Amino acid sequence: MLKLSPLLRLLAYALIPEGFGDEAQMVLTTLDTPNRGSSRFPLTPSRGDALRGTGRRDEARAAFESYVSLRGSPVILKRPQRGPHAQRPA
Repeated sequence: MLKLSPLLRLLAYALIPEGFGDEAQMVLTTLDTPNRGSSRFPLTPSRGDALRGTGRRDEARAAFESYVSLRGSPVILKRPQRGPHAQRPA
């Protein structure tokens, strides 16, 4: 079965710089649905970009501020890190 979430995310990323902010918003809203398995957190900057592109600057600012505030949240940081930058025990 093909997972559509990565493709929809790419579609939203492609729509934003082309000036299709409303369409990108629809795609991002589709990705926000719980059964898609997509987290809202990584989509927040894209949502802010799409809102800014449609002239909704106050909503865009709120989206970016939400992202910045959540970025430092301990709940977001609970996932174990993997890869070359993962912390190793001393």
